[in-house]
Amino acid sequence: MKLRVVYNGVGVLIGIVFGAWSICKALVVTSTVGCLTHEQLGTCVIGFGVLVPPAFFWLDWVVFCRCMTTRERDFTKHTHDLSRNIWLALIAMLTVLFKIKLTW
Repeated sequence: MKLRVVYNGVGVLIGIVFGAWSICKALVVTSTVGCLTHEQLGTCVIGFGVLVPPAFFWLDWVVFCRCMTTRERDFTKHTHDLSRNIWLALIAMLTVLFKIKLTW
């Protein structure tokens, strides 16, 4: 269980830093990173933000939660649900701030 605490602690720290950095970059319409324009940066940030957190949650569930009691699993499901809601709110906000156009 100790490894799961470290895994989630590092994940939370990276998530907070990435979230704050992303919001700052999205709010400054002239922001760039390296050779990426603001629009390209927004696409990369949203792409990273859409792909990485689900993989993080899946790995946590599959690797660390398989030996938990029912009570521990229920608590983990609840915290994953809360985290998912925060993550989706961040992605929605970044999509608006970066002015990402949804195309089909």
